[in-house]
Amino acid sequence: MVFLLFFLSGIAALIYEISWTRQIGLLFGHTIHAASIVLASFFAGMAIGYLIGGRWVSRIDPLLGYAVAELVVAVWALLVPLILSASHQPAFIGLLSHDSFELQLLFRAVFGFFLLLPATAAMGATLPFIAEYLSRKVESTKRARQKNKIVSYAYAINTLGAFAGVSFATFYSLVNVGVRNSSYLAALLSAACAVAAYLLYRNQHTVNTTECSRRSDEQEVTADDQQAVPSVVARHSSNVRWLYGFAVLSGFGTLAFQVLYLRMFSLVFHNSTYTFGLVVAVFIVSLAIGAAVAGQLQKRIDPIVLLGVAAGLGGIFATLSVFVFAKFTKLDYFSSGDSFIAYMSGGFWLVTVVVAPAIVCFGMILPLTWSLADNRTGCGRSVGNLTAVNTIAASLGAIV
Repeated sequence: MVFLLFFLSGIAALIYEISWTRQIGLLFGHTIHAASIVLASFFAGMAIGYLIGGRWVSRIDPLLGYAVAELVVAVWALLVPLILSASHQPAFIGLLSHDSFELQLLFRAVFGFFLLLPATAAMGATLPFIAEYLSRKVESTKRARQKNKIVSYAYAINTLGAFAGVSFATFYSLVNVGVRNSSYLAALLSAACAVAAYLLYRNQHTVNTTECSRRSDEQEVTADDQQAVPSVVARHSSNVRWLYGFAVLSGFGTLAFQVLYLRMFSLVFHNSTYTFGLVVAVFIVSLAIGAAVAGQLQKRIDPIVLLGVAAGLGGIFATLSVFVFAKFTKLDYFSSGDSFIAYMSGGFWLVTVVVAPAIVCFGMILPLTWSLADNRTGCGRSVGNLTAVNTIAASLGAIV
């Protein structure tokens, strides 16, 4: 059930991002600068949420924290269109359209950041809460070896939800439901996740109360259980700065690659929302596969070895992708079949062959840094802090 809720959270998050970009574009103008401001505001708010969630995982029940965060997202998502409508005042419009380009960007960036901050921060906080809940759940069943694996799987599932959200918004809801109503639909989804998580929390609280005496007899930790905790964490937990460096570099490079691949495919694809969504969709799915592969392999391979292999292969595949792109396209406009479906199918396979190998490798890096982090302060806190610096670096990578 928690995996399902996190999948739905991923769907809602990307619907919000696309819908809010279009809505704010009506106020700012549909320009590359306006889109960049919204994207940067989204990432900055998420990073703050990762840090806040990491701080609060030890103070509140993770399921209850997740429910509160989703409720905040849903409520604020209902307010965003109202705030945007109220912003169409001559004096305020004058600030957002200032004669000085630098001041115009500054006013728009500040407005976009604070407009989205409550919702984006709450979205970011959901990841540490879910990570903490799942890690505690696994530890309570004496399967500590599976902790890092299950958190990686949750991240992969959330990322697949993001892919579903991009696809749903691009190909259906924006056209058939409307831009503003799409955000309302996502708010309904967030509210449903909040209610479901709260009910799970209440049920869990009831079970814990009634079975407290029975569980107290099962708290003895045997030698086998102690050995179940991956020794690799103890061996590498002192290298926390090194792990943060990896999180920063992977975030910066991964989103920079997304921007560069989009520009590269714009040379051969027709300029449309569908082809743009095609590249983004393959990118997101590749990241999800990378997270799932990391979760599966780290129980067989030392995570630090796996981290080095993933980074090295990612660099090699990224370099080779340029030559593969040139060989298959010859830098001519891409064509495939005589129908729209045939064109999109052919484009999907081209993007997959060029992009997926490198991005799957890069998608393994962040979950592996979680595994190697010192989790004595809580899995949720490590996940929140590492993901926050990764996200901030990602936004810088896109800009640079």
